[in-house]
Amino acid sequence: MKDVYVADPSLLRGTPKLTIGDYAERNGILVPRRFATLDDALASGKPFIIRSEHTVEYDGPSDLADSYPITQKTIIRAQKYGADAALDPAATDIRTIKSLWKRDAPMARYYAIMQIGEAPSEHVIEQLKIANMEYSYATQSFCELTGYDKETFMRESAFSFWERLPGFNRSIIADSAVKGRYHIFTSKEKGADYEDSPYFVNYSSIDQRGVQLELLDPFTDEMRIDLPNVIAFYEKVRNLPNFDPNHCPIMEFQTVGTEHFFLQYHRTRDFDPTTFKLERELEAEEIKAVLVRGATPPEGVVVRTSAGYPEFYFPREKPRDWKGPSFAICDEDASFDEHDQYMFSEVMSRRRTAQFIGDNAGIIATNILGYHLSRSLMFKPKISVGVGWDQIEKCNEERKHMREEWKRTGIPPRIPIRVISDGTTCYVKRMDV
Repeated sequence: MKDVYVADPSLLRGTPKLTIGDYAERNGILVPRRFATLDDALASGKPFIIRSEHTVEYDGPSDLADSYPITQKTIIRAQKYGADAALDPAATDIRTIKSLWKRDAPMARYYAIMQIGEAPSEHVIEQLKIANMEYSYATQSFCELTGYDKETFMRESAFSFWERLPGFNRSIIADSAVKGRYHIFTSKEKGADYEDSPYFVNYSSIDQRGVQLELLDPFTDEMRIDLPNVIAFYEKVRNLPNFDPNHCPIMEFQTVGTEHFFLQYHRTRDFDPTTFKLERELEAEEIKAVLVRGATPPEGVVVRTSAGYPEFYFPREKPRDWKGPSFAICDEDASFDEHDQYMFSEVMSRRRTAQFIGDNAGIIATNILGYHLSRSLMFKPKISVGVGWDQIEKCNEERKHMREEWKRTGIPPRIPIRVISDGTTCYVKRMDV
């Protein structure tokens, strides 16, 4: 059975979060209250989120456009910034603010938010769209990388308005290689209940035997007892008729007490089960990954790996008006992502056979809890491997000479690395050319 929204993206109506939230609710799933308009959300007197919407977000990049948690404190803070800049909260077009730098997305957002409740809602929504498009590195980079027309993207973008619930924000993903295994991420920021609540972050890997790996803060007894209900909630949504039950989506939800409220369904990869068990000893110069998601054939795969990108950072013929790295979709099987262009990593993540994500499991889990990109790098490539470039024999030395090699040959440097994974255990080795 195929996903109806992949087969016909128009069924998402340009608002994948809202459309699927409505669909889930019609099928008996708890979903936070949605408001028809910004005015309705304001009139409710409740904290709410202005959630970004675009069709490509369903089966494409994460963190493409910003969403905006709104409380009265948020609006007052934004209006203070506006007052400091002598702006009129009832009628400001952020494109006319001469002091606003074109990549200053945080201030662009504040100058849009300050107008909530003061300017007509249609104007506020337009200003939020402008902040998300014209002042956002992510959306600008996405359009440049993929060739998506910027005006079309802005015209197609939208927002939906959701009540912001207290409790724990969670994401769960079925493992793409090991049946019955799930990855669960749980977080709660200080003040998430609009009071002084503790900060909590947890990553757990769970299968039929129970919790197999738990990092960062431990679950409470109540949360541990509720884990079967969390998995049942995920599987109920995953198996709704409009979705492909063989797919392993990232599903975001909010836990309030013992109730789970659906927030988002975001596609990653189909289930592709492992066919073997990796139990042999390590070979010479082979290292064991601290964690892995995804499986290879028993003989493994050799991936041409980018440990750096001198072709982008050091173009041989730099134009006079060159203003910094300008990345493009490139030819590679895998990457360590040693650069600062996060939308490039987001776009490339689905195209890669392997993704190397570092050798500290705690840092990996913390990053996934805090950043959509880290979540993408963990779950969108065919295989994600907990190894750092400095661990692999010869890679550290080779990186020092990449710029010279690129200048000499004109060929982007790629390092051959063999990855063997059964979905639970993974061995990695630098291969000779």
